[in-house]
Amino acid sequence: MFVAQEQAPPLDGQKAVFQDPLVDKMVGNWKVGGTIRSRRIEQSVEAQWVLNHQFLQIHEKGAAGPKTDGPAY
Repeated sequence: MFVAQEQAPPLDGQKAVFQDPLVDKMVGNWKVGGTIRSRRIEQSVEAQWVLNHQFLQIHEKGAAGPKTDGPAY
């Protein structure tokens, strides 16, 4: 008599899917700000899963304000 066994998903490789509850919360579009060298900066950030849910791609862009050309760094 043979008993069917469920195979666990692969930990690594082409068909593996990375799962992490903390990293999942980073997905989305964000506006972030802070101070660098006594100067206020604001940036936009887009984070999305890519390559079969293997990597989190983060695209960060400095937001230019009305009185500045953007952060000087």
